[in-house]
Amino acid sequence: HVLVYFEQGIGDYIMFSRYLNMLSDQGFKVTAFGQKDVVEMFNNSNQFKKIKFESTLYPDDFKKFNYKTFIQDLPFLLMDKDIPEPTKFDKKVIIKKKKVLVENLKKKFKKNTKKIGVSWKGNKRHIYDKLRRIDIEQFSEIFRKNKDIQFFVIDRDISPHERKVLSKFSNVTNCEDIINSWEDTLAICFLMDEMVCVDTSLGHIAGTLGIPTSLLIATNNDWRWGVSKEKTEWYKSVTLYRQKAFLEWSPVLKRVINYLKN
Repeated sequence: HVLVYFEQGIGDYIMFSRYLNMLSDQGFKVTAFGQKDVVEMFNNSNQFKKIKFESTLYPDDFKKFNYKTFIQDLPFLLMDKDIPEPTKFDKKVIIKKKKVLVENLKKKFKKNTKKIGVSWKGNKRHIYDKLRRIDIEQFSEIFRKNKDIQFFVIDRDISPHERKVLSKFSNVTNCEDIINSWEDTLAICFLMDEMVCVDTSLGHIAGTLGIPTSLLIATNNDWRWGVSKEKTEWYKSVTLYRQKAFLEWSPVLKRVINYLKN
């Protein structure tokens, strides 16, 4: 019986959850342990029929496990050269559970208009937060140069200054007030045509849902994105837009703006 600890951030849980079934297929009984809202999110996937998810364990509970490991160690431990397909979440189940949220958000949709989810920042407590976030004044060029597209901010902890900037754009909807769980985030993402975001959990969610995604990557990017390619083996729907110079986001945003226009 193996206990797998979720570690690091939400994006890591999503990315490496694809290895849980591979561990189970080796003949192990598998329990994955993480925070409550994450466990609730994974319960919306029908591919983990043999995996038990727990958000609470007591000292005596640990005695029943023969082995313990971290979710990011699974690719190394399993040593499979082929990367498994991303975790799949049941769209029908999510949309049904979040019916009110979905119906209210759809009322804001304009006909024959592309809907794009966006996020220009990640967790401010992340050690590399300043390197991967983009100033809202700079990021908002995407809104300004693509007025025929509807943008939906799929994020929380929007600062007063950021709200003020967002309020200038009639083609931007801030979803902060309707996001109370990762299930809410999944539901909103399922309604989007595309995503544009920095390297944060939203990029992983979009990638695992198969949504076409423009992922904006810093020069000192995380190891999983490699060093030069525009595509990634982790998520086939994700395109990487890389910085060419340290902290220089303008050229990156310009390329994304041109892509959206074309």
